[in-house]
Amino acid sequence: MAVLLAIGVAFLVAISSLLQHRATQAVRTADATGFRLFRQLLRSQPWLTAKSLDVLALALEVVALSKGSLVLFQTIVTSSVVIATVAESQRSKRRLHKREIAGGVAIVLGAGLVGLAHPEGPDVEVSLRGWLVATLFIVALIFVSVWVARRRATIEASILAISTGTVFSLDAAFLKNATTVWSAHRLTIAVVASVLGYLAAAVLGNILIHRAYRRAPLRFSLPALTAAQPVSATAIALLVLQEHLAAGSIARISMFAGVTSVVVGSLIASGTASSTPHNVT
Repeated sequence: MAVLLAIGVAFLVAISSLLQHRATQAVRTADATGFRLFRQLLRSQPWLTAKSLDVLALALEVVALSKGSLVLFQTIVTSSVVIATVAESQRSKRRLHKREIAGGVAIVLGAGLVGLAHPEGPDVEVSLRGWLVATLFIVALIFVSVWVARRRATIEASILAISTGTVFSLDAAFLKNATTVWSAHRLTIAVVASVLGYLAAAVLGNILIHRAYRRAPLRFSLPALTAAQPVSATAIALLVLQEHLAAGSIARISMFAGVTSVVVGSLIASGTASSTPHNVT
């Protein structure tokens, strides 16, 4: 059930990413960034449609996370890059590159290997200290990433996307914690705090990814975002949420091989660029 829901979320995320990228690229004001950009996007029908799909994806995500592990969910959702790549190639009437096909196969294979590791959560409430450590680490990572991105414009979109993937893993972790606590105690302060953490991370992630969309075609940002999510989700799931794998070394090998396959597949798929990133003016 959780796997099917995650696949559904992947489809919705892929279509939403395509629509948001198209809407963001259509904004021609050079200084349209941050909240000024969002004010302009509110007038865009494709962007509003994308956000409607995001709401539906969120509903499926809540149910999926209440029934399964964070790391498995995030790894399966990475298949959205395969769906988006195929859809984008059809829209632009171009043939898929061999590297895009190879990357897609690696991503799907990696998701299957992670599933074989049977990651599960102990269904315990995460301490405030755990959330603070994870949040502060990710915030520091974002500051460093944005600083580097400003000094290396040619890779800015990819770096911003990597930061976004890490933030989106954090917001999924907040959501997972909210469902865990809710199922045990219903409405508590921990549930409210987790929801607020989710909202804050979601807003930050949207700001970062829309900035990346403004800087370059989707193939520069979506694969990088996809590569970052399983790595950051695995770290958060095992170190913060205290998820665990099936007993035995085979499960650990399967998890490592699966996450590596997803990351490598995403990087292979992103190596098909036929042009360098460009700023929208």
